[in-house]
Amino acid sequence: MEHKSLDYIEQYNDKLGDYCDWMIQLGAECESEIEGYFRVYHIETYPGVGREPKFIGYFPTSMPPEMLAHFASVCQEYYELGKMSTFNLTKPVEWQHL
Repeated sequence: MEHKSLDYIEQYNDKLGDYCDWMIQLGAECESEIEGYFRVYHIETYPGVGREPKFIGYFPTSMPPEMLAHFASVCQEYYELGKMSTFNLTKPVEWQHL
């Protein structure tokens, strides 16, 4: 199925929705999008938060939904680590020698 077809996008988003709160879109024809890439968005799913999609970045159209879902889980893990006060990714890590 052609990656630019509406059916393909809907099926991709359905599979993606089973694992994470990300979705894909093709750029509008008037936009100067990167050829061969989808626009990827995070959909807010927390109670009391609007469901306005937030742009994450570009991913290749050849990337299967399962791979993008696994990538989303890695991003979630780093997000959770960054929220922990004992492991703050915004500060440089000071290594201690054993």
